[in-house]
Amino acid sequence: MNKLTQLRRAAMDLLARREHGRAELRQKLWRRFSEVEPSDVDSVLDQLVDDGLLSEHRALSSFVRERIRRGQGPVKIRFDARHRGFDADAVELTMAAEEIDWIAAASDVLSRRFGGREDALSVDNIVDGVDGNEIRETLVSGNERRQIEIDQQRASRKEQARRYRFLTQRGFTGEQISEAMRSR
Repeated sequence: MNKLTQLRRAAMDLLARREHGRAELRQKLWRRFSEVEPSDVDSVLDQLVDDGLLSEHRALSSFVRERIRRGQGPVKIRFDARHRGFDADAVELTMAAEEIDWIAAASDVLSRRFGGREDALSVDNIVDGVDGNEIRETLVSGNERRQIEIDQQRASRKEQARRYRFLTQRGFTGEQISEAMRSR
């Protein structure tokens, strides 16, 4: 079997597993067939495009949908798409065509990660091992009540910061995160 046939077969094997962009497929083929001329790799890729087996648009759409399904935000998707060799303008057009509500996506990611943990900020969870009602009944001075309120606010800010960092790492913008946290 000649090198071009091997090259085409390897490319088709990779495409059978998942969609690839042209740049990503070229890179994988060059790694596997270092002795082949770059022009041979490009000619095989051109044949695959002509045969409808390699499509930049299909690969990019699949990539964006998969990343959204994983709970990633637009910043991370753009970065990873550029890293995979997709054109920045094509990424923007594809993301716009998907008509994604990023605030709803961020809110969904928060719900999946943190569930119904709104009660995590209650007095019961601030003082370990003591029931919140018991605390309320035994407090006599306003200073002690104020201290519990301060502790509760501190815990609330700490939890909000934790959630904000989580969504930032997932690739959501500050505006999207703020709106998602407000909507919960």
